[in-house]
Amino acid sequence: MKSPLPLRVGSALAITLRVPTYLSGSARSTVQCTGRVVHERQVANGDIGYGVQFENLLSFQRSAVPLSATLQSASVGSST
Repeated sequence: MKSPLPLRVGSALAITLRVPTYLSGSARSTVQCTGRVVHERQVANGDIGYGVQFENLLSFQRSAVPLSATLQSASVGSST
């Protein structure tokens, strides 16, 4: 994932994933979860990409949107 903020490996994150309408059936579906930065890599265009391990999908949204669907379209926001 890309982030507008620099992240450190090991940092805890509060993440909001925007789920596409074709997967959720709703134009404004989001899933909130927590995760941790597990690696940082420079990508071909020079941007920095981050690997994130998802730790906790909030239970009230678990049945609404399957986790595998949320991973296809994501944006990252740092809690640190």
